[in-house]
Amino acid sequence: MFVALGASLSFWIPALGHRVVRWHTYFFPRWTFGDLALVGVIFMAAVVGSGTLMLWSPAEGDAGHGVRFEQVIQVLGVGGTAALAAIAWRLHRREPEPWRAIGLHRAHALRSVGLALAGFPGVYLGVLGVRFLTLSVWAEPGAGEELMQPEISELFALDEGRWLLVAMYVVLLGPLIEEVVFRGFLQPWLVQNLGWNAGLVLTAAAFAGLHGPREFPVIFLLGLYLGWLARRTRSLWAPLAVHVLNNAVAVGLVWLMRDLLVTLETRGG
Repeated sequence: MFVALGASLSFWIPALGHRVVRWHTYFFPRWTFGDLALVGVIFMAAVVGSGTLMLWSPAEGDAGHGVRFEQVIQVLGVGGTAALAAIAWRLHRREPEPWRAIGLHRAHALRSVGLALAGFPGVYLGVLGVRFLTLSVWAEPGAGEELMQPEISELFALDEGRWLLVAMYVVLLGPLIEEVVFRGFLQPWLVQNLGWNAGLVLTAAAFAGLHGPREFPVIFLLGLYLGWLARRTRSLWAPLAVHVLNNAVAVGLVWLMRDLLVTLETRGG
């Protein structure tokens, strides 16, 4: 029920708005196999290099679960930033207006974001529906935190200072990097070589695979919607807005649950 209702709301509201509003048509740049290889090599080199450096110089309390999670975020942040820099460098070499070419143009940005956010309640219902189905298959009984992404629910283990830094990455920097890499770079390359349907599905699968096997069904559904938004609006602003809002809601739930747990522990003590 959640999935059907969410799908109808999330796709039809932006589609209706797209028919009402007259859009300028912008196309993403044509990426080559050399571009894909360059970005992939730079990403892997940055991940392996930063991960190796952290293993050689472990931080104090490295045995703690929260510290390990923070290090994963740092490694992915370094790799993603390196990939983002490589994409920006290639764009500046070939495009007179690089950020317009990749879909971060100003024309109709607010309308794109508005239509995307109008469909967000629907896609969030769909995400919750898929998450409940997933939990019914392999979640342990009574695991309330499982309703959130594991990497987000693990914010419980961090102290206040690291919690804020990681939350900022999850809500702001992470979505920007992922949208440019997946919807601005990988999806156009796949669509140009394999067609629209295959490009959309494979990009969503790669996006979901980054978040781990347990989260694959949920993130795959979200990835399909984000990829569809990028194509429908010819802009990265729409999927970026939905991505940021989705992560912000999850982090906000963590914050509320942390406060609730502290209150209950205080009263229980």
